[in-house]
Amino acid sequence: MQLVFVFGAIGIGFLITLHISMNAHVGLMTQNAHMANAMFWLIGSLSAVIFSIVNWDQNFVKQVMEVPKWLLLAGAMGAFIAIASNILIPKVGIYEITILYILGQLLSSMAFSHFGWFTVQNPVNWVKLCGAALALTGAVFITYGKVPFLSD
Repeated sequence: MQLVFVFGAIGIGFLITLHISMNAHVGLMTQNAHMANAMFWLIGSLSAVIFSIVNWDQNFVKQVMEVPKWLLLAGAMGAFIAIASNILIPKVGIYEITILYILGQLLSSMAFSHFGWFTVQNPVNWVKLCGAALALTGAVFITYGKVPFLSD
């Protein structure tokens, strides 16, 4: 994997944490997480339209009609993720939410890869399971700040 892609992915991870933090903070400041989320999605939609115009593809409409319609639910999922983040971050904390999101991504990506959903099939092996167990252990330590079964 080229180093530029590794740093690019790390940068996107940073932006995800920054984005959900900013969105949640606006929800907290306005006391309306739902409206804050709608505002962010409106701005995001306008940005997406501008990016699309710059990269116009006249074949897109024809091609998107061939896509299974359930895949288009990803937009609604994104809105749900944002509103859930607005609600969860003030209650749980950004650090903990980020770690838990990463854990969820790790486990779901292992399942998607194992069964070949959305990508090439890449079966889970014991090394990957050990890595997931370490990530889960790390998530527990980070979230609770201690070893639960060794604490009072």
